[in-house]
Amino acid sequence: MTLGAAALAALVLGAHGYWQRLPEGGWLSRGLDAVYLALQLFPLNSENLVGPLPWSLQIARFLAPLVAASAAAATVFELFRDRLQYLRLRRWSGHFAVVGLGNKGLQLVEDLRRDGHRVVVIEKDEDNSALKRCRELAVVVVIGDGTEGWVLREARVEVA
Repeated sequence: MTLGAAALAALVLGAHGYWQRLPEGGWLSRGLDAVYLALQLFPLNSENLVGPLPWSLQIARFLAPLVAASAAAATVFELFRDRLQYLRLRRWSGHFAVVGLGNKGLQLVEDLRRDGHRVVVIEKDEDNSALKRCRELAVVVVIGDGTEGWVLREARVEVA
């Protein structure tokens, strides 16, 4: 289940559970209150719930914070992905280094990964659309000019 689907499920289940707990009233105000209270489940900011709870609210009480924590973890991982990849790269030797991500470079990267090899890519254009595919393939990406020594050292070509 994707994070978005899990968030939607938590919202719907939470709203359904709160709908059952709220006092009778107009369907619009009762519905808006149920949705508002369900949204408060995500940051763990819900009211103190006592008494028997509907099954849907019980599920939402645990699912919503789990979704929020997962989204936060995914965001942190995305922010630090390149740094984490550099840490992995520091332990590598015998890997392949591909300089430049044109059509042939990307094809070479895909072939190497399909064969199970570890690959580091050096690309000077950080907006190259092929970088997304490389990251999907768990390829370490070094942004820089492949003719510069510091970039080659960063990619650890001396042990590749």
